[in-house]
Parts: sequence; structure tokens; C-alpha cells
Amino acid sequence: MKTIETIAIAVIAATAVIPQAEAVTVIYNASSEFSLASSTNGVWTYGYSTTLGGPLIPYDQMMAFGSIQRHLHNIGSATPSITYNPTSNPIAVSSALYAAQTIVLHPGPNNEYSILRFTAPADGTYNLQGFFYGTDSIGTTTNVAIQENATTFFTGNINGYGIGTALGFGEEKILQSGDAIDFVVGYGSNGSYLYDSTALSLNVSADIVPEPS
Repeated sequence: MKTIETIAIAVIAATAVIPQAEAVTVIYNASSEFSLASSTNGVWTYGYSTTLGGPLIPYDQMMAFGSIQRHLHNIGSATPSITYNPTSNPIAVSSALYAAQTIVLHPGPNNEYSILRFTAPADGTYNLQGFFYGTDSIGTTTNVAIQENATTFFTGNINGYGIGTALGFGEEKILQSGDAIDFVVGYGSNGSYLYDSTALSLNVSADIVPEPS
């Protein structure tokens, strides 16, 4: 007859030999994973907000002109929007230059914030690496921010044109499944959304422990 102590030892021994799942590294890239088909594409959502930290409103219109691909809210003004150049060459549209395979965010006329959202697919450690920079030759003037679940942890201003205006970031975050990281572009302190095209280069490296099968 087994005693309670014997049963307990057996349970502990059985538990001890269960292998622990190892973290796997997954890389996400905002540009190469861009999709025009829907405002939500895997971990990425394309949208805007009427206030900083306000609810994300997914873009409801998509358009392509030439090789340029764009998610937007108002075709009449083409802003707020998120645009992607999928080609291997820069493309000029008016005074804005869309670099090859680059995402560009543009705020709206009423200071609607253009937002690229990354949603954590699983619990893990996420490393966010990239930079914002101005892409309008007349001179971009925007305020940018990065938020975790609507709380700002990075902010800055873009003033000017070209890679020399780049504002870099490198942040490590421990996230739970469903947590949202928003990359935000508003129209800055000059009160105008004109000439405010702002490029975003972004890679997310995630160390995720798979769920046990």
C-alpha cells in the first residue's frame, strides 16, 4: 500500500523530468510585412487616432497609385495615412520622397495621429529597434511617439528633410500577449499637417516561450 509520502515523491520525480520549453526568437519587420489587403495584417495594424493615446481607428480605405501603396482615412486629402514603397527605387510624389521599401506615416488636417500598431502575439521579451526621419523636401515638422498600451515611453520631434533628421530608438519591453505598441506621428508644433511625411524604419525581435502542447 502506497503512503502519502510515496505518492508525493513520485509526483515530484515525474514533474522534474518534464523538459522546459526554450524561448525562440522571431523577427518582425514593418516594411517587408506591409500589406495593402487589410488594415490588420498579422501583428500589424494600420490606423489613426484623433487624440494622442486615444482609441485606434483602423484605416478604412486602401489605394494604389503607380507602385505606391497606401492605407488612409480620406481619399480627398490622402491623410492621415500610411504609405509604402515596395520597389527597390525611391519614388517622388510632389515634394515627398518615398525611399525604397520604406513605410511613411502622415498626420491628418485636424491633427489626426497616424499610427502603426504592433500587437504582441505571445508573452515574451521584445526588442524594438528603428528610427523616424523626415521625407518631405520642403521640410517635415512632426512630433513622434511610441506608446505601450496608450502610455507614452518615447517622444521627439522631426524637423527637416532626409536621413540627417533621423530620431532613433532602441527599447526592450516585456510584453504579454495582446499588448499594443503604437508608433505615432502627429503634425508637430507648427499647427499644419502639410509636408509632414515621416518615414519609419522598424524591426521587432521577440524572444517568445511557446505555449506547452
